[in-house]
Amino acid sequence: MTWIIFLLFCCLIPANYGRSIAVNDADENAEQAKLNRFLSKKRILIELQAEIFGISLPPASNETDIDKNPYIMEGDIVYTEEQLDILIEDVRGQLFAKNHPEGPKQLSLTPNLAMRWTMPIPYYFDTWVNRTTILAGIRLWEQETCIRFTRKDSKPPGNSIQFITGSGCSSPVGMQGGAQPVTLHPIACNTIATVVHEIAHSLGAWHEQSRSDRDSYVAILSDNIPEGVYPANFGKKSTMDYGVGYDYGSVMHYAKNDFAIDTKKPTIIPRDPMMENVIGQRVGLSFFDVKRMNLAYCNAICKNTLPCQNYGYVNPNNCNVCKCPPPYGGKLCDRFQQSGCGDFTLTATSSSKTITASGAKTCYFFITAPPGKKIQFKMLDQRLYDYLGLCKYSYVEVKVKRDFTKYGPRFCKLPPPVLLSETNEAMIVFQGYFSTNSFTMEYRSV
Repeated sequence: MTWIIFLLFCCLIPANYGRSIAVNDADENAEQAKLNRFLSKKRILIELQAEIFGISLPPASNETDIDKNPYIMEGDIVYTEEQLDILIEDVRGQLFAKNHPEGPKQLSLTPNLAMRWTMPIPYYFDTWVNRTTILAGIRLWEQETCIRFTRKDSKPPGNSIQFITGSGCSSPVGMQGGAQPVTLHPIACNTIATVVHEIAHSLGAWHEQSRSDRDSYVAILSDNIPEGVYPANFGKKSTMDYGVGYDYGSVMHYAKNDFAIDTKKPTIIPRDPMMENVIGQRVGLSFFDVKRMNLAYCNAICKNTLPCQNYGYVNPNNCNVCKCPPPYGGKLCDRFQQSGCGDFTLTATSSSKTITASGAKTCYFFITAPPGKKIQFKMLDQRLYDYLGLCKYSYVEVKVKRDFTKYGPRFCKLPPPVLLSETNEAMIVFQGYFSTNSFTMEYRSV
């Protein structure tokens, strides 16, 4: 009887069972070989970056954290082996430039035009993603640029973006070919700003502080960054900025304490101390985030020119008007836009007056003083509740410089010092993220 059962069991085993095991082993070996090549090149890249920064690295380890994707670097960028090859050559070029400072300067998009998408970009959803937030992020990119997306019910042939759930937020940089993932945790990554950030990576944008000219604008504090994270997550890359300067307010910029050992201390500080609370905002796309992407993808749409003012440019979604930086509006960006928060234009006198606003909204207040006078500001009350005072979501911005397209200092936790405008004009911006956010500020001419 035992022999009969044994023979029956043998007959039930598929004829190709041994072959399938061999195939699976071959697949696993190929994947392990691919990972080993990637980790080896990743180490080469980190060693080159360390040489640029003049730091020493701990000995290499062959161990990988099974809870983390080894292909993710900089916190949310999924690298390919081909991209590592390009970056290694890029960093070697940076090292050569460091040792030969008389050479040409390279300048936040990937310069590889083969990694640009053709329109419209197909996309489809994994089962468990938050479609409402993702669709809002897609709509924002379509409202602000000529970039267009088309939704598919399942994986389409050719190039596409697949929105999937995962343990974090991540995306490759630029079009990789085929279906490429944008990973979004349903809770941790469930904000429109996070979605547009990851889509920007897919469109070709690196992190803002990765620009090759970043050392002129920020300093990296490596003592507060764990070994293995620095220099890997703080490397520089050769990028194209299309004439758009360094953007402290970019949604692609690290916050001041990202990857910190002690989160109460910074890992990155602006050269201009007034920009400390500007970096790392996660409210949405900045004007210059949008402008750079429009110049990359939409520059050939409008054949006409317009005399746009205040850094505006012809709007690729409507070639008859200019696209304007806040707080400007109008066809040619030649006037201030109203924000619907009460009196927009205020007059400062020698007697103290107050400005107040509350709620989940954005408000602009334009203040003028008599010619020859300046405007003094003092915060009386603020309820902004921004975690660790990073000003990522809620803040009051005081534009005290002559050029209102430039960022002013932002405040969200500690009371700001008394501020003084450069001229007899200034602007206050209130960014409320929650309905309970509010502020009251005193102003007068001096």
